[in-house]
Amino acid sequence: MATSVASLRRSEASTATGFADDLIAGFASAADLRDGMTAVVAGLRASGGAGRIEWWAPDEAGLALCLVAAAGDSHGHRSAFPLGNAGVLVVSGDDWSSPLALTIARIAPVVRRRFADERLAEHAARLANANAALEDYAEIVARRLKSPLTLALQQADPAQAVGRALSLVDSLLAAARSCAPIRTARAAA
Repeated sequence: MATSVASLRRSEASTATGFADDLIAGFASAADLRDGMTAVVAGLRASGGAGRIEWWAPDEAGLALCLVAAAGDSHGHRSAFPLGNAGVLVVSGDDWSSPLALTIARIAPVVRRRFADERLAEHAARLANANAALEDYAEIVARRLKSPLTLALQQADPAQAVGRALSLVDSLLAAARSCAPIRTARAAA
């Protein structure tokens, strides 16, 4: 009897591993995290015996969890499987088995990694945009300051032109302190 129970557990684990590998392959080839998790949720629901599978993920601010993907009808006991910063999978129903839990445990680190990778890419894109805006701002400052300073070099009494340049610097600093958006020629085009 003990041998058949152990054999059954090994068989369940082997089945869960193969199923998890198939889900991971589909998840990895999806266009993005959302598409991948939608496929994972549907796959878990179809093969896992649960009444409903839900993926709750953090909102844009990371302050609350929102339902992003779901498959099936909600009934029975609900169990939560944490996915780290990527949210939580919620399994509903009374008939799902341990291979489903093993499959989720196998998929979870891959989901966490993809979530982190996509968040990092989003952050890098925001930084690139901010750097581009700073470069545009520096270009505007340089052009605006060059004209009065060049004029000052050509005059016998450069005080007036230097005064205009200093006034321009003061207004640029005031705009930067107030966080007012600076429109550039590129942004306007």
